[in-house]
This record gives sequence, structure tokens and C-alpha cells, in this order.
Amino acid sequence: MRLTFRSIAVLLAAPALASAATYLVNPDGSGDFPTIQAAIHATVDGDVVELGDGVFTGDGNRDLDYVGRAITIRSRSGDPGACVLDCQGAVHHDHQGVRFRSAEGPASVFEGVTITRAYRNHPTEGAGIDCAGASPTIRNCVFRGNAAEYDGAGFYCRDGGSPTLSLCVFAENESDAGAAALYAEEASPRLEDCRFTSNVGEEGAAILFVRCDPAPALLRCEFQQNTALWGGAIACRRSSPSLMDCSFSLNAATLGGAVDVQDSAPQLEGCRFEGNSASMGGAVRCCRPSAPFLRACTFADNVATSCGGAAFLFDCSALVVGCTFHRNSAPSGGGLYVQDMRLAMENTIVAFGEAGEALRLAAGAEAELRCCDLYGNDGGDWVGGIEDQLGMNGNLADDPLFCGPGSGDLALDCLSPCAAENNPECGQIGAWPVGCGPTPVTETTWGVIKSLFGR
Repeated sequence: MRLTFRSIAVLLAAPALASAATYLVNPDGSGDFPTIQAAIHATVDGDVVELGDGVFTGDGNRDLDYVGRAITIRSRSGDPGACVLDCQGAVHHDHQGVRFRSAEGPASVFEGVTITRAYRNHPTEGAGIDCAGASPTIRNCVFRGNAAEYDGAGFYCRDGGSPTLSLCVFAENESDAGAAALYAEEASPRLEDCRFTSNVGEEGAAILFVRCDPAPALLRCEFQQNTALWGGAIACRRSSPSLMDCSFSLNAATLGGAVDVQDSAPQLEGCRFEGNSASMGGAVRCCRPSAPFLRACTFADNVATSCGGAAFLFDCSALVVGCTFHRNSAPSGGGLYVQDMRLAMENTIVAFGEAGEALRLAAGAEAELRCCDLYGNDGGDWVGGIEDQLGMNGNLADDPLFCGPGSGDLALDCLSPCAAENNPECGQIGAWPVGCGPTPVTETTWGVIKSLFGR
């Protein structure tokens, strides 16, 4: 028999493939091993540890350490609500959920489990999952009711790790400092289809990014009813995450109801901000030398009690393209408040603000608007330093004709002046394309009509 290079490689790999095993651990200590940690120590790379449904407690079922193993730990049922790690942590009784501290990679998987009541009182470690210089894969997990005296009650990553989290839920976690749900410092996590709800940070946001490079990525994540001092949902400090198709609703903070940015250049595309609130920047606050980029985002019903109903922009350089601002409110700058910075805004709608002008240029601010529609804002549209831009560069002040603004449908009527086909100079204005309008009439004959009924 002639052996090719490929067949030799397969033969060499066969022993490793054959050695992979699946073990079972149950909450009552039955199964192949009495505890989860005992199972981990008995595994080799490629093995799977399945957890039976129920509540795991006590030593060996908390403070779990993967010790560098490229293994999968998962619930047998695949239901995180049925498979729970109750860490039973409390003040003076620190207990974490899971630790990745030995350069684990994507093949180290934790899946389908709830971690609850983890507690950590340490300035550089998290409670639910602690990840240092590692890049594990976390799927379909729930982090609920965990707490930390410092950061990262749910998840803490640092020292260059790039963990991937998908289909995870962070709910009702609390931190006395910041980052009640997830803290990342000098790390680059990737989050896909995750949900963050009712997390409370005494100071910082549900998620706090600090000196993260390469940039973290968030895709299709949801943030609802998170609260903090700054950035109810996300805060960036010298970090420039990429957020795509994320939604932020009913988050609250003193500064930046949903997102707070300092010394960062985040990119937000296709994101939606609804009903967020703050003193400054109902949805977004940006300050210090930052450069946020917002494309095709929607800001609706956000409120600031001081300034910047949707966005407060200070000492930064912002680019806003193809966005829709609807029914936001603040005493000053119901849509956007801009100070000591330059704003470039293109193909954007700012309409029907319920308090404050569409755009407020404060001291040291400049703005260049192209193909923008400012209309129906309670405090005025083209006022306060941008008066001379109306009628120039495609700018207009016409009713955008939203399909159903009362129900949150901000798509354009086919007759809208912001529809691409009605505005060849600018193309589409706003984040939403045409979504309604008169039913088109097509010429026909009586013979064709009869044929439709089989006559």
C-alpha cells in the first residue's frame, strides 16, 4: 500500500482522536467523577465534561480552573436555566465561578450553564468568570446575581486575552466600582448575540473597556435597563470597540445614558438607542480627545435633563452619517449638544424633538452639515450657528414623512423628501429606507381580471 503524505498525517492523528472521551458529572456527586474540578484534572485535550441538570454547589463545583485544558464543559441538556453553578459567595467569602489563567484558547469551551452568586473582592479579578491572558469560548451561558467589590461581577478579562462570548445573558449583576457585567482591560473580547439587562454599576457601566487593543467587537447585542454613574450600558476608556446592530433601551446614568466615551474612537453602525436617560447625553456622551463614528444609527425618545437629549459631544471630533434622531429632548440641544469640537454630519434626520433645538453649538464648536433634514424640533431647527447652512449642500427643513412614528416605525414614506428616489442629489437621508406609501396602480384589462378568477 502506498502511503501519501496526507494518509500519514491521518494515521499520526488517529491516537489523539481516539483518546477523546466524554464524562458525566451530576450535582449529587454521581457520574464519572464526584465534582467538576475532579473531572477537569482527569481530562486531556479534546475531552468533554457534561453536567447533569440541577444545582452544583460546594468545593470542587466552584472556583473551577481549566488549568490549560482544551476541553469542553457543557450542560448535558443544553439549557442554562436547568444547570446552575451556585458559587454561594458573599462578603468575606470570595468564590468565583470559572478561571482561565493558563493561556487557554478557543478550544477551551464553557457552554450552557448559569453562574450565580459568585463574589469577588479583588481589584484585578472578576467573579463569575475570570480570564487572564486567555481566549476561551463561552456559549449560551447566563451570568445572574453575581457581585464584585471592584469590576467584572459577571466576566473579567485582561492581559491580552481575546475570549469569544455568544448567546450569553448578563442579568442583575452588581459592582461597587464599575463594569457590573463585563470588564475588559488590555483584552479584546468578541460578543455576539448577548443580552445585558438590569446590571448595576455603582460607578461604571455594565461593560467597561480600558486600554483594549485590538478593538473589541460587539454584534447584535442588547442592553436594557442597566444603570451606572457614567455609561449605563458601555463605557470606553482609551478603547475603540466596534458595535454593529446593537440595541440600547431604557438604560440610565448621570453621564451618557447608554454609552460614555473618553479618549476613544468607537464605531457604531446600525445601532438603535431608545428611551435612555441621563443628565448629559441621554444616549451617548463623548468627551476628551475622542473620535466616535456613527453610521445608520437610530436615536428615539432619549432624554437628558441638562443637555444633549440624544448626544452630548465635548472636546472630540465626531462623524455622524445616515442616522435618524426622533423625538429626543433636553433643555439645550434636544438632538445633539456640541462644544469645543468639530462635528461632521451627513445624510441625517433630526426631527420632532420634544424639547430643545435640533443641534446646539456651544462655545468653541463647529459643525458642517450635508444632506441633512432638521424639522419640527421644539426649540428650533436651523438655529444657533447653523442658520446659514439651510438650503446649502443638500440641507433641508421638510417633514421626513415617517411611516409610523407613534409606534416607532421610522421608515420613510415613498413620498418622503428623504427617500433616495426623491432626492437624487443626496440619496437616502436617515437610517431607514422607504417602507410604506400608496399602493401602486397598474394598468390592466377586463380579460386579465376575469382570468384571475378562472372565468
